[in-house]
Amino acid sequence: MSNKRINVFYRGPLERSRLGFLLELFSSMGLAVKLYWLLPHPKYYNPNHRVLEPFMDSYPEVTFEVISAQFTELFSTRQKVSSLLRSSPNSVTVAVGFTAPFFLSNEVVGHQIWCINGIPEESLLHRNTLLKRWEVMLKWGIIRRLYTPDLVITVSTRMNRYVSEKFKSVKTVAIPLCVDLERFTMKSKSERKYFTYSGSGAPWQNLSQLSELWGELYRQDSSIRFRVISRDPRSKILGQYLPEYALEFVGTSDLDELAVLMSEAEVGFLLREDTLVNRVSFPTKLSEYLASGAWAVVSKLDWDASTYIEGFQVGILVDPSLPVQKLASAILEQREQFAKDQNLEERLQLVVAGLGKSHWLKVGGEYLRVSGYFSS
Repeated sequence: MSNKRINVFYRGPLERSRLGFLLELFSSMGLAVKLYWLLPHPKYYNPNHRVLEPFMDSYPEVTFEVISAQFTELFSTRQKVSSLLRSSPNSVTVAVGFTAPFFLSNEVVGHQIWCINGIPEESLLHRNTLLKRWEVMLKWGIIRRLYTPDLVITVSTRMNRYVSEKFKSVKTVAIPLCVDLERFTMKSKSERKYFTYSGSGAPWQNLSQLSELWGELYRQDSSIRFRVISRDPRSKILGQYLPEYALEFVGTSDLDELAVLMSEAEVGFLLREDTLVNRVSFPTKLSEYLASGAWAVVSKLDWDASTYIEGFQVGILVDPSLPVQKLASAILEQREQFAKDQNLEERLQLVVAGLGKSHWLKVGGEYLRVSGYFSS
């Protein structure tokens, strides 16, 4: 009997949504799946912070193992991984996360799939120095020398293009960061009363501009109430130009609670600067805003988010280079139009149907099944 299986090597903090989707996707291939968490740092998982076991309860068919994988352990971890893979020859090896391939032996046989959510250029948004730029180039260079996957699964069509520039002959397929429509739904009885931001305070979130925009929106209409859904203290900047009574901060890591909070959003905000990192991204919050029934304010960039907003007319695309006064006026004008638009909810349902998890499990599963990678 063949011992072929799917070995998933994930490196990074536990990102439940995307990793869970990928485990469901690969579990549908008819082979046993084993997850190896290549732990970048003990702070993400330790005796006092055992996050993996409750997460894996949702995937009882998937076995799992934790392997310490700090960069100081690169060579010893590569040796351990090589030994593990020799025990299941010709299995499918899946690397999840940009740095996961560094820990895979170049002696791996069988089909290899690489799943990436982001690119190393993200680090330049924290500190753009000559040394950092050299580090980014080095990471891409090492990956190209050590690793040649059969397929790369990205989060956007723009990321497909960028990866194809780095790996000329590798196939790519885009599967966006989709949303669980059983959890995030349009609750008809919810009172939509908040201009909402959900997410972190990371540099690429462009919260300094959003804080100015919210201040101007309030100046033009003082009845507006704002809500920030974030546990990141950096998000406090969004209250810089608002009185305390006009803004509330809510922090949660519970997805059910997040879904309830999102159902009270009238409009969700997704402002980004025109950078490579943003152009290749697909923010999870976009799917969650729309699935919850909120229209969205999105930066007009060459990215997949613009395609969804423009194609289905479920929000407004704004030029991030314009003064906040003009942006605020355009948003409030759009708000008035949507208030009279009897077809907005129907269009939201149409766009969300193409962003739902079940839809992409079906599309992704069909793509992988015809690929031939998983045949016994």
